[in-house]
Amino acid sequence: GGAEGGQLGGGAGLLWLARAVDQCPGGARPAGPLVFWPVVRRWGFHCAGGHQVDTGFQRGGVGLNGAQIVAGAVASRDFQDVHHDPAKAKKRGSPSIFMNIMTTSGLTSRYITDWAGPNVIFRDLSIRLGVPNFPDDTMTFSGQVNKAEIRDGKGIVEVGVRGANSIGDHVTATAELELPTS
Repeated sequence: GGAEGGQLGGGAGLLWLARAVDQCPGGARPAGPLVFWPVVRRWGFHCAGGHQVDTGFQRGGVGLNGAQIVAGAVASRDFQDVHHDPAKAKKRGSPSIFMNIMTTSGLTSRYITDWAGPNVIFRDLSIRLGVPNFPDDTMTFSGQVNKAEIRDGKGIVEVGVRGANSIGDHVTATAELELPTS
């Protein structure tokens, strides 16, 4: 149990604030609640006076290949030819097949759960697609905590995520998460 063990114990809101007060430089007060990131096993928060204490996610890259793009489309029952037939994708003006939104949503959700832990509850996930994901590229994820609060006794965190490839942002997402409290 407890914060030292990597999980939020009982009275999570009080624990978050107590830890934040101890870690802000010069005795500054936290400007928001303390958040725990299980993947990196550390806390992050903003202190009054603008000092930021480790609020980012670790970056993560996903290698993209044709088999993955086709498998994601077929698994989500998306049989549009631009997701599995290179000749037809080119005929429609695309340089190659490209990833569908369901695969993008799955990869984005996985990046978030790798950060927040397997017991996180997604309360909301909003995804916006940008440039396509083509084979033989890499999509690099990055993310940050936008907001953290105690609501109805639960640790609620809003995160922003970006997945970019060599031609630009493929996905931008916002998720509201309920973090486990025990």
